[in-house]
Amino acid sequence: MGMKHWNCTVLREEMLKLTGDFKLALVLDQMIYWSQRVSDFKAYMNEERARSEGEACEGEAGWIFKKAEELVEEFMVNVSPKAMRAYLKEFVHHGWLEERNNQKIRWDHTKQYRVSLVKIQADLEVLGYYLKDYREAFWQCGEQVLQDVEPESSVEKPEGENSLPHTPSPRSKEPRSLTIPKITSKTIQKTTSERVPYRAIIQYLNEKTMKTFRETNRLTRKLIKERWDEGYRMDAFVFVIDQKTKEWLGDERMDTYLRPKTLFSEHFENYVNENRQPEGLPGDLAFEKLLNELDEKVV
Repeated sequence: MGMKHWNCTVLREEMLKLTGDFKLALVLDQMIYWSQRVSDFKAYMNEERARSEGEACEGEAGWIFKKAEELVEEFMVNVSPKAMRAYLKEFVHHGWLEERNNQKIRWDHTKQYRVSLVKIQADLEVLGYYLKDYREAFWQCGEQVLQDVEPESSVEKPEGENSLPHTPSPRSKEPRSLTIPKITSKTIQKTTSERVPYRAIIQYLNEKTMKTFRETNRLTRKLIKERWDEGYRMDAFVFVIDQKTKEWLGDERMDTYLRPKTLFSEHFENYVNENRQPEGLPGDLAFEKLLNELDEKVV
């Protein structure tokens, strides 16, 4: 009698913070797990890297062929297939998953899903987290953490599809952790310093200010890169955005200064270190106002 495979699901802190619900966190983490097992993994990584650099790239690779009933069985959570489909739609709504019908077999109505690593990583960065223990650190601008690994199974896939092989339960006792790189503080520091999270920074700015700045703007990227090279990281950008939004948002005169040109300029260091700027003015304007007040007192 063979050994029975025991299923195991993992609740990750970063997924819980991102989704706000433990069931959603488990489901999204499992979808991320399966994205590492697709047969066209290399092409999928190339597409995600291109997207992380701001290139318009159609998602042709990395599609997961799974029914809601199969997902319910894998996740070991007491939900119905209908609820599982609702979870997946929630991920699609946030941009963490892409959804499509079978492109080859029209009568097959099973939905296919593709994990958007770039969007997940960007949203995690806003929260102060990163995509942990992934098979390959795609955010390292093309530098691989792992050597290329062959797909785990050579099981033939359905005609014309990049579906997943029917392997044993994904979190069984089989030692699959060998395909995952060891994440250390040195690794985190290296990846953080090599990839500037333009998208995450501008997305956070837009959410806080209710504006629509583009992370592809050359001046914006230049300013962010300059501050990044000075040693400032995501927490500093979040702090400055939070502080200045609190001071200037809704102010008819100051609201216009809630923009990358002002926030990420050479005054960034002052914004990071200040406790309270006089009347919420940018550094140069505040100093000018102070001089004017002194002149008036002298007169």
